[in-house]
Amino acid sequence: MSLQDQLDIDLVIVAAGSGERLGSRKALLTVRGKSLIDRSINFFGNSWSSTTVVSHADDLSKLTEKVNKKIQIISGGASRADSVKKGIMQGSSKFVIVHDVARPFIPSDAVEKLVDAVKEGYKAATLVRAVSSSVCRIGEKIENVSRDGLVEIQTPQIFDRSLLLSLMGNDVTEETSLFIDAGYRVKMIHTNSPNPKITWKEDLDLINA
Repeated sequence: MSLQDQLDIDLVIVAAGSGERLGSRKALLTVRGKSLIDRSINFFGNSWSSTTVVSHADDLSKLTEKVNKKIQIISGGASRADSVKKGIMQGSSKFVIVHDVARPFIPSDAVEKLVDAVKEGYKAATLVRAVSSSVCRIGEKIENVSRDGLVEIQTPQIFDRSLLLSLMGNDVTEETSLFIDAGYRVKMIHTNSPNPKITWKEDLDLINA
């Protein structure tokens, strides 16, 4: 029996972005011979209480034809937060995993570590990777920023579903910030495995090189 079989967990894959910075919507983009949506679906498998893909409206028909009929395909909202909420509302489990389709190289042990975190009593957990580059803040003046303790927050992430829904309101770029701001402990799962987010055309070109 897998770890997720021992818990009530929904899966939401967020693929509703317009891809404005990339110049193309992401779900059906090919990375090393396989589409981004196929990479996510193949990684997570089908042992979840429910699986929902939140799609851009213009990709609905293609994704519906492409994926397993057991997977729900719905259109996204006006913002990322709206899209995530719509996806979460499709399920009813105690926990929900949220993943951004733009991160195609999920560490192999990600699910096990996320599930372990909620078993330990955390209401939220996320993958993070230490910032290795030098960092500065550019404003009215340029300031050096120490990278000590700085991490990049990645997906997948896991949440207590009802608590996440109660915290949602303001538009955010990722959901762990809601738990942090509300004073909840968030399990930060450190990984050294590269799982870059495809944002710019140059990201895609580099990965496919």
